[in-house]
Amino acid sequence: MKSENIAQVDSIGHGRTYTSASERWAEQRRLVMLVIAAYRAVQDLQPVIAFDPDPESRSRTNRWSPDSAHYAVDVENTIRRVIEAKPESEHPALWAAWRNLLSDDEGKLGKAEQRLIHLLAGPMYTKKLHPGLYFRPSIR
Repeated sequence: MKSENIAQVDSIGHGRTYTSASERWAEQRRLVMLVIAAYRAVQDLQPVIAFDPDPESRSRTNRWSPDSAHYAVDVENTIRRVIEAKPESEHPALWAAWRNLLSDDEGKLGKAEQRLIHLLAGPMYTKKLHPGLYFRPSIR
């Protein structure tokens, strides 16, 4: 492998070599935005659903589950750990950047949001928070 290539594993788990920093940035941004979209979807789920005997009903699939609860907690813990690992003077700006990322749909990113995406991509990949990996049924 050439030294100018940046080796990294993509969010699906296959080996991939990035030839530029812009490719790596695009992949990091994609991963973080997918996690944010899944986190938003989990936050929109209903925690309590009245009894519905119809197994095909939408209410059965649109409710809070142990998996969705674990996902929300894992995302929140990852965010907290990443931000708390930085100097305390940066905490307010990073928390504000997180709130902006949650509320904005792929809008123009400021420096703080870009930095937070860069900081979050590694831990989110390591903890397999990509929704396609996290919610994949395990094969035993």
